[in-house]
Amino acid sequence: MSLSSATRKFCIFFLGFELISASARATSAAPSHFPAKFIRGLGFLQDGGAGKHNNPIDPAEWESKAIWDTTPDLAVSIGTGFARDPESPQTVSGRLGLRDRFFPRLFRLFNAMLNAQGGWDDHLNRVPKDERHKYIRINIALSREPELDDVSKMPELEDLAATFLRGYDFASITQALFAASFFFELHRKPVAKKTPVVCSGSIRSRSPDTRALIERILQEYPAASFTTEDGTSLGYVDGPSLCATCGRYCKVVKFRVHHVDQDVSIYLQFDRLGQHRISGFPQSITQLARLQLLDSGFGRADHQLADYEGTSACQCKVTRKRKRATPSQTLPSKRRCPGINARNTK
Repeated sequence: MSLSSATRKFCIFFLGFELISASARATSAAPSHFPAKFIRGLGFLQDGGAGKHNNPIDPAEWESKAIWDTTPDLAVSIGTGFARDPESPQTVSGRLGLRDRFFPRLFRLFNAMLNAQGGWDDHLNRVPKDERHKYIRINIALSREPELDDVSKMPELEDLAATFLRGYDFASITQALFAASFFFELHRKPVAKKTPVVCSGSIRSRSPDTRALIERILQEYPAASFTTEDGTSLGYVDGPSLCATCGRYCKVVKFRVHHVDQDVSIYLQFDRLGQHRISGFPQSITQLARLQLLDSGFGRADHQLADYEGTSACQCKVTRKRKRATPSQTLPSKRRCPGINARNTK
């Protein structure tokens, strides 16, 4: 007796939900507070943060590198509070006290492994200084961390969180998120023999609701524009770049570089002092062309053209005019809008 399609889908959904539920139960099983969770085929599991990844920034970057072969444009880490390091004692005793014996030191070492703020600081120390602006940590400094099961501290923690959020400047985070919503695509591979090298392409948006994104940016920053790192203006964010029909964003731009192997950046300029790189930068033009498969002499694996020259602007209005001028009824075309042939390679 074969199962129906609906029954099979329900079974798959139920098994997936059961696995997610068991994983959440296992990763939250804090030692000495909750028992370990048994998962079939894996055994007993307990507290995924009890090791060295209580702050999962390292595994997140490993996965990003494995999937997209690059680091993320922006990393925002939200903590649950951390205790400040105690000051060094003014006087050091020569006698071995209870605090300095083996088991107390071992206990402090285990607690240090659970310190998510310390894991973040260690990771940030390994990041080059010119890339640290992409890493943002939101955390509250506490005089002393409460016990995990001390529910009496909840009102105090709520007041601390409310006070912290009222005084925290979220402008840098929102600007970074706005900028990371845009990316650049070359229309064709630049000619490297000419100096300077002219690069033509389009700035696009990967936001699921580009219209709302543009409206929000212009509401807060009416003079927002795109610029290169040498100050060359690529135009304002607003204008005819947003198609009124399909809602896709496509801003055709041109800029010059001294060499195709030179690292360049495109910024979203919010005001005189605030600017952030759009997604995928800094990047050399050679690397950008390789990622977009513009070197594919026989076309791309997804059957798209390796040269987007002349297909960067949205043609929705032209398509509507042609349909109105044709009296006969024809089947709808399966071709995509010429303005969206290029794809984000990330």
